[in-house]
Amino acid sequence: MWSKVRELAPLVPMLAAGLAGAQGSPLPPEDTLLVPDWRTPRVMAFSRLDGSLVNANFITPAQARTSITVPKEAIRVLDEVWVSDQLENRIMRFTLDGRTFLGDFSTRAMSGIENVRGFEATCGKVYVACGAGAHAGKVAVLDLLTGLVVTATATGAQPFDVQLARTELIVSDFSEGRLVRLNYDGSRGDAMVALGSGFGPQQVVRLPGERFLVASYSPTPPGRIQELDASGALVRTHSVPQTLLVAAHPLANGNILFTTRLAVYVLNTTTGASAPVVTDVDAHYINSLAPKAFHPADWDRNGVVDFNDLLAFLNDFNAG
Repeated sequence: MWSKVRELAPLVPMLAAGLAGAQGSPLPPEDTLLVPDWRTPRVMAFSRLDGSLVNANFITPAQARTSITVPKEAIRVLDEVWVSDQLENRIMRFTLDGRTFLGDFSTRAMSGIENVRGFEATCGKVYVACGAGAHAGKVAVLDLLTGLVVTATATGAQPFDVQLARTELIVSDFSEGRLVRLNYDGSRGDAMVALGSGFGPQQVVRLPGERFLVASYSPTPPGRIQELDASGALVRTHSVPQTLLVAAHPLANGNILFTTRLAVYVLNTTTGASAPVVTDVDAHYINSLAPKAFHPADWDRNGVVDFNDLLAFLNDFNAG
């Protein structure tokens, strides 16, 4: 009997990951990273501690009972998970455990968003990188409550991601190989850094200390993961043998989880070696399930900065 148990033991982690769709992530939100997969349309969950797969089916079309085709990014918005889909041309809302589809935040019919890539939500607005349609080559700024367009700003030929920074947003411009700044009101700031026309930046990940990670979607080896400071200056470069890198995210143990169109890998930043965690996937952006910090002016913590925040502040102030 014990010999049979030993034979089956290596299958336990895989079985657990495959069955975890019924229970969300077994880890707390702050230790969970979400990664969409195009090969089998879904959102997977990984451990922020060591990069291991903890739930292969955090969100699936069958489980959520909605169509999911090419999910690009999954982020936490308040107490929900929102997922952008490039082919479906919409941003979907799910419960925090990924089990229940709550409806669409916005669609092409509502706001003209098309070929939806990365997006960010803050200060009562949602900033969406669009690759086609009415907002092609622009970041569409939508109202958080209505899903309707407030404005749209040209940020380069191919915007691929929008990342919240301390006082602004950072947009990756894929075709021109650079990062540009965007103000909260949707107006364009200055260029942050030129990475080179062949770099092909997709996701931008914010690090502690106002630093950023960006990976190179280039077919030419070696693959590069660059760490930048707040000014855009290069801090360090991690080189890997893999190419066509989509995203990179730091892990709690000091290593880096990164995605390609073929697999999800962990880079050992001490040895420089990279090892696959999951293969036979088409993996995209990586985001933490941890709650994001609210804007200081969002006193009632509802994701919108408005007159109600002033009333909430005055009420708390008067209450002592």
